Amino acid sequence: MNDADKPDAYQPGDVPAGEDAAHPLPKQVGRYRVESVLGQGGFGLVYLAHDDQLQRLVAIKVPHAKLVANYE
Repeated sequence: MNDADKPDAYQPGDVPAGEDAAHPLPKQVGRYRVESVLGQGGFGLVYLAHDDQLQRLVAIKVPHAKLVANYE
């Protein structure tokens, strides 16, 4: 069984469970244009994004806001 066959595997364009219009995907993270969610876990989300400067796809790992808020 490959990752695409797993029920919890993300495909381009998918959004994580609980994602809705009130919490849309960001359009940008820094210079990176977000395409979709690759995965999520206890630490945060991993986005598939496009780096317009280098003209290639990248993965961006973003921690959950509640984890970052503890360090302010």
